[in-house]
Amino acid sequence: DDSWDLVMGEGRLTPDGLKIPISGLGPGFDKGFNAYLWRMCVHDGWLYAGTFAWSSLLLYAPREKWPAHIQAMMDPERTNTIVNKLGGFDLWRTRDGVIWMPVTRNGFGNSFNWGVRTMVSTDHGLFVGTANPFGPDINVERAAGWQFEPNAKGGLEIWLGAAGGASHADDKP
Repeated sequence: DDSWDLVMGEGRLTPDGLKIPISGLGPGFDKGFNAYLWRMCVHDGWLYAGTFAWSSLLLYAPREKWPAHIQAMMDPERTNTIVNKLGGFDLWRTRDGVIWMPVTRNGFGNSFNWGVRTMVSTDHGLFVGTANPFGPDINVERAAGWQFEPNAKGGLEIWLGAAGGASHADDKP
């Protein structure tokens, strides 16, 4: 019928009138590090939406170019805490576009999983492939300077969600 609804994002005035997100969720599922939806897939009557989250890049951002008050707040320890707590992509699901449920908000427990790169619905379950370019080694800032260290959490992961599994996973699937 040529009508549309805003599902998630900032409310706005449009030629069709005021549009407010019907889900009540702001941009990026209310997570500022989610830059965009990378993949969507229908599986077992659910629409799944996976994000790209840039939080892990904070570890490598040139702090010397940040404003002084941000540098003071974002020392290396705080930056690591933010990445560990808020890092990783989000994966959400909905049956109606209004009520969304998180499957994971932290890249299945891996802050280096920065995106849902692909999803495939199969008779065996929903396969989710992650994007994770942080391996096998990563550059880590230490007191003596930057050095490369092994990163066991680096590289892509493939997850299989099947009936009878956990209903959602905030820390572990």
